[in-house]
Amino acid sequence: MNKKLLLVSGCPRSGTTLMNIVLNTHPEVAITNEINLYSIINNMDNIFFRREKKIKKMIFLEKEIQREKTIRETWDANELLEWIPKKNQCKKNIIYNLCSSIKNSKINIYGDKTPTYYRNDLSLLANDLNQELFVIHISRDPFEVISSIERRIKNSRENKDYWKSILDLKSAINEWIFAWNSRKNLSKFNRVNLLDLNYNAFIKNPKYGVEIISNFLNIRNEFDISMVNNYELSHSITKNNIIEVAPQLKEIMNIWDKFEIILNRYDEIELLKDNIYTTFKKKLISKLKYFKNLGTSNYKND
Repeated sequence: MNKKLLLVSGCPRSGTTLMNIVLNTHPEVAITNEINLYSIINNMDNIFFRREKKIKKMIFLEKEIQREKTIRETWDANELLEWIPKKNQCKKNIIYNLCSSIKNSKINIYGDKTPTYYRNDLSLLANDLNQELFVIHISRDPFEVISSIERRIKNSRENKDYWKSILDLKSAINEWIFAWNSRKNLSKFNRVNLLDLNYNAFIKNPKYGVEIISNFLNIRNEFDISMVNNYELSHSITKNNIIEVAPQLKEIMNIWDKFEIILNRYDEIELLKDNIYTTFKKKLISKLKYFKNLGTSNYKND
């Protein structure tokens, strides 16, 4: 069986962690938790393959410049290249060993869950590794997602949580919309196989959900779904609170329960206009307050 690289993405608070846990109940699957393979692979050249790049440059220069060598230097740059790990031979093995290290069993499906993979051009990753990618993107009822983010924002302000990634209602709405709109690109990327999953439908019928995942990955259905539940949740805000800020979400919130477990609707929703500088400033102030509360701030008071 060919080993498959699987990424799990979805707007924060959409159920990606639950999916991470369910996937790892399968003996042949190893999905790490938010190590961000996209970032790791992008930085891998500088960490592991700088020498290969340098030696290849030396080979090029030796054709242009005849370097004067001592009588003991009987080798050339081409010979040195033989002893350097090659990028095209190593990258896939490094990623596989990194992800599969979390399990002791034989792994055929490996990868990572990082919610914001939808912000990246995953076709570049597929081309860099020279292999197809499998992506499970999870979308959840926007009302539930935004309400959940609002609850964590509120708890964080009261020092009852460590949530710092999204700091206000507008940012929460925009993140959900951006993740929803990004699915269209995910579905079109070359060498990327997308399973566009509805979280709410999945937790209502997890037995059917893992059957779909098994078929998508072409593995036996040996998933444990005992931890999946569909308990009624309390909400920190109302739908009207969201509609007042983002009326463009009214329709989709009202019809979400009618969506199938595999989503196939790719209409784009307009983002809220926000000032990037204001958002950055809010995040910076929040982080400063966080460090100050811990008593570990590296910043001096003026």
